[in-house]
Amino acid sequence: MELDDFKEQWRNIPEAPVKKEALQQQVDALEKSGKRIRRVFMVESMAIACIGLFFVSVVFFFAGNIAPFFYKMVAVIFLGSATTYYRLYKSQRWLNSMDYSKDLKSNLTAFLSYYKKTLSLGLWSSCLISLCLFIVMFTDNFFLALEMPWKVGVIVYIIGIQLFTVSYIKKVYGKPIRAIEPLLET
Repeated sequence: MELDDFKEQWRNIPEAPVKKEALQQQVDALEKSGKRIRRVFMVESMAIACIGLFFVSVVFFFAGNIAPFFYKMVAVIFLGSATTYYRLYKSQRWLNSMDYSKDLKSNLTAFLSYYKKTLSLGLWSSCLISLCLFIVMFTDNFFLALEMPWKVGVIVYIIGIQLFTVSYIKKVYGKPIRAIEPLLET
């Protein structure tokens, strides 16, 4: 093979499938999704802390006037959401510690599998929490003694929150998944 033939073949070699710019775009998209997950997680954590402080202050100032089923409801919601909250915490920690220099595809695949299971757990636990809230309310004598408009209002409120929660989880936590999944196809 002559030098001219070698040069011609060298020029006709197809480019590498992933260029540096394309790889950088993928990493940027992954970091953006990670920031979105962290931001939502931190905002929700602060909201949960504020709600907890508000409930504690209400209990402190109005302890004798609070219906017993409110305590039960808070306990059910706290216990029911603790596992999902912990898994979301671990998910965002995983994204913080992801090493982009190692096998990115297998690391992303493992993360997405864990994250999807977390979201599924969140959806199912929200349904289970609502069911448990109904059981708690309809076994509590104080709630049963309330007038019908109050009972209906509480039930409609729980159903409304349940419907909002399902769409909220799919939109806010599902969107980063849709942004990360195309990175696995390349």
